[in-house]
Amino acid sequence: MKARNMNARKLIVVTSIVMGLEFVAPAPALAARCLPDTFLVIRSESLPEDAQPNGVAMGGIAISEAQLLSLPVHAITTATDWTPRSRFDGPLLSDVLALAKVRGKSVRLFALDNYSITIPWSDMDRYGIILAHSQNGERLSKRKFGPLFLMYPRDQYASVLDTPTGTEKFIWQVCGIHVR
Repeated sequence: MKARNMNARKLIVVTSIVMGLEFVAPAPALAARCLPDTFLVIRSESLPEDAQPNGVAMGGIAISEAQLLSLPVHAITTATDWTPRSRFDGPLLSDVLALAKVRGKSVRLFALDNYSITIPWSDMDRYGIILAHSQNGERLSKRKFGPLFLMYPRDQYASVLDTPTGTEKFIWQVCGIHVR
């Protein structure tokens, strides 16, 4: 019994140390979270530290709302678990990442509420996913899925995207991206 209590205490101490280190030295994926007064921050290990025109630290680039809105607009008409069939407009996610000059194998997106999801890079080519800024011609607000909502053509690929695994890819209030 005494040995079991000692092992449990060691586990608690080790877990506390590991968790403490995560907060002291955040992992690169945690660093991509949203920044105050920044519309969208994109981070990647492939960005040199001096490639920070807007002063975003740790290899990141701040994308302004105006920059995002200047990209070509694409539309996806689909329903989601949270919206009726609607027309969503916004730039291709691949165009947004090209603006930041980043490439990788996966993309982790972060929301204002700290939800995050990692998607494979190949989803951009396979589905033509967009960062929607409008629904049925109206800009998305923070109260209504905005400022950005990662949109897949769910109705067109229902067998894959209208599933629990597909549904978790629909992230709204996007404010940070980390490319790996």
